Amino acid sequence: SGAGGSTSGDSGALTLATGTVTSGTVGTISLSPGGVAKLTSDSTGVFITRSVEANTAGVGSPNILTAAETWKVLTNEGATAQNYHTLPTAAVGLVFTFVVQDSDGMRIVADAGNTINVDGALSAVAGYAESTTIGSAVTLIAINATEWVALAFTGSWVVS
Repeated sequence: SGAGGSTSGDSGALTLATGTVTSGTVGTISLSPGGVAKLTSDSTGVFITRSVEANTAGVGSPNILTAAETWKVLTNEGATAQNYHTLPTAAVGLVFTFVVQDSDGMRIVADAGNTINVDGALSAVAGYAESTTIGSAVTLIAINATEWVALAFTGSWVVS
């Protein structure tokens, strides 16, 4: 129940207009006019879960990310060669986090027409950011239809 909430059949999907949906003692889901969703537990405050995927895709067959995977955390755990990811076309608000756990490293490639900016270092169009330093991590957000910008990063990232 609540302002602007509706469910879609038996799929469990929820469409939410600006407002709040409350579900008994479970908590609330709210959407601000700016499109920011917040899930709040009645007893513990705000909580969000994110999926974590160990991925070993290489240069010959990179992991092609989709917009539907936004908020995913990707690692190169178990890689036997450099791990490659291709970002989806930038769309405002998409977010991905990448963590280097294996010294084979990781390369994140921008889609055609897009760039990646890590700490002021701007890639070429369809360029990349990469690291071979264990413990390096970067969270990228699309700030418009062409630019991925690091919200946060640690370790050493080469941008080209």
